[in-house]
Amino acid sequence: MKEVIMSDDAQSYAAIRTGAVWYERHSVATVLRGEHRHAVLAALTAKRTEYTEVGSVLESLVLRQDGMVLDLITVFPRADDVLLLGSADLSEAIGEAAAIAGATRFAWEDVSASHPVIAVEGPASWRVADEYTDDDIATVLLNETRPATAAATTAVPASSMVLARVGTTAEYGYLLIAADCDPAVLRADVRGRVEAIGGGAATPAALERARAEVSHPLVPAQFDGLTVRQAGVRWLTSPDREDDYLGRAALLAQEAGSTLVAVTSEQEIEPGAAITAAGEPCGRVHLVVPRVGQERAFALALLEPPFAVPGLVLDAGGATLTTVSRPAVDPRSWVEAMA
Repeated sequence: MKEVIMSDDAQSYAAIRTGAVWYERHSVATVLRGEHRHAVLAALTAKRTEYTEVGSVLESLVLRQDGMVLDLITVFPRADDVLLLGSADLSEAIGEAAAIAGATRFAWEDVSASHPVIAVEGPASWRVADEYTDDDIATVLLNETRPATAAATTAVPASSMVLARVGTTAEYGYLLIAADCDPAVLRADVRGRVEAIGGGAATPAALERARAEVSHPLVPAQFDGLTVRQAGVRWLTSPDREDDYLGRAALLAQEAGSTLVAVTSEQEIEPGAAITAAGEPCGRVHLVVPRVGQERAFALALLEPPFAVPGLVLDAGGATLTTVSRPAVDPRSWVEAMA
């Protein structure tokens, strides 16, 4: 089979929106064990977890005590433990959550080295995921998991794998999580299957652009100096919770005000540039994502009310900005059925 090379950001972005890509999504894997593991989990996550069962997936923010964002994690309840996937060291946060919950009978372990996690995303990614499950891939719903299998010709231990339908780009997306598996083996197996349908590896720049277009949080850049309200991600919390959890008091004290809004421009957008409306200051450019060969530049701007709405034309250091709603693209997966 001829090797497919997709190192170029523009090609990688095109594959996300029209085909399939693979990448290693999470860098930190943590397991919670013991009788009080669910109490610790509830106090750790800003989103309620009591209805999250084995076979399902939950994504939630983990906050610091000051209410600022520490990480965005993916939670996998399992029969005897809970697997947490993210990008930050959770050891201190787990200790603080245990204190909040009054939990003593639990243990946690960093299992990053033995739990590789590979993502496949794009409108054709279901074709790859379908090779890892005996079920009809169309029956695997968003935030559901299935036991995963692998072809007998590979060295991936099928009994230790899970397939989960969850993604970051608003296209079809899946995670393959393996336990006690050589990461290089799983990586090579997924890569070969993606390349067989004309896809390739996702570049960080392409992923950042694709995620920003559909309002998937960019961790940690989106949260640099911003509260949860300002970052526009309260949907990754449960605001109506009455029980205590890490950062709850500070989160509830956050006031409404300026918030992030997506902006585009035909010109280059400068990070940190002051934004004006008819000459009056109304915000600043918070984060500029890579252009990856697209016609218009894309950024997240921190705008004051009443300017934090789509459809406005603003100025940022000479660049003409247009505020847009998200998704700012039309994901192919929303109209292209699995066939």
